[in-house]
Amino acid sequence: MKRIISALIIFFSVTAYSQYYSGEIGFGYLSIPVSPLSQSFSTAGAAALERAGDLINPASLYFYTDGNEATMNYMNYIAGSHFGMFSYTNSGSQVLLKYFNSGLIEKRDSLNTDLGTYSANVIILNYSKAFLFKEKFIFGAGVNLGVENITEYNGIEGSFDLGFIYKNIYSDFLNIGVNATNLGVLYDFESSSAAPAKIVAGVSISKEDMPFAVYIDVGKIIDRKIFYAAGMEFFLIRPQTAVQSENADITSVTSSALSDIEVDIKL
Repeated sequence: MKRIISALIIFFSVTAYSQYYSGEIGFGYLSIPVSPLSQSFSTAGAAALERAGDLINPASLYFYTDGNEATMNYMNYIAGSHFGMFSYTNSGSQVLLKYFNSGLIEKRDSLNTDLGTYSANVIILNYSKAFLFKEKFIFGAGVNLGVENITEYNGIEGSFDLGFIYKNIYSDFLNIGVNATNLGVLYDFESSSAAPAKIVAGVSISKEDMPFAVYIDVGKIIDRKIFYAAGMEFFLIRPQTAVQSENADITSVTSSALSDIEVDIKL
C-alpha cells in the first residue's frame, strides 16, 4: 500500500560531499538514481530491509513482501536530458529497465571553440534475485546488460551485482550489509575496460515497532575516493506490522494508508 501512494512521500536531501558516479569513459550513468526512493537515499542503505528499485543491495529484495508490483519513473535530470525506469518486483526478484537520453550537448575545446553538438543514449537491463542462505543470512545477485551510443562511439556492458545482509546481529534491530555493483567490463568493439564497480558496506537500525530507521554506509567506486552516507527514515505510522502466534501459522498484517516521511543526510 505504501508503494501505491509513493507520490505522497516527502523527501529531504542534503548533500555535503561530491557524488562519484562512474568511470572516466563509457556508461557514466550506471550509478545515478532514477526511482524516487533511490534518489532520496542514494548510496545509503546497504543494509536496508525491504528495498526495491535501482541502486539497491540485491539481498534486500528478500524482505520485499508486498506482492507483485510494477513501477514506472521519469525524471528530467538536467535541461534537455531525460531519465526513465521501469521495474517489476515479485517474491524476492526484480526486473529493471533503465534508460538515459542526454539531448543535444555542445562540444567545445580548451579555447572555447564551438565544435558542434553530440548526444548520449544508454539502455540498461537488470535482473536481480535474493535467497535465504541461513536463518539470518540473505544473499542476493543480479546481472546487468547495457548498450550505449555517444555520436560515433558505441559500447556494450555486462556486469554483476552481489550483496548480502546479516539480519539481527547482536540484537533484534541491528543489521549489516555489503554489496558490490557493476562488477564487469565495457567493450567499444575495439578495446575493453573495467566497468565503474562500486563497493558499499553499511549498517541499519530498524525494527517493526520503531518509528524510525537509520542507515550508515561507507563505500568506494573504483579509482575514486571513499564516500560516506547516512540516511534516516521516519514513520508517522509504521506501514506494516506483522504479529505471529507461537501456536499457529497465521500472520496478521495491518497496512497503513499513510505515507512515510523520509530524510536522507549525506556527510
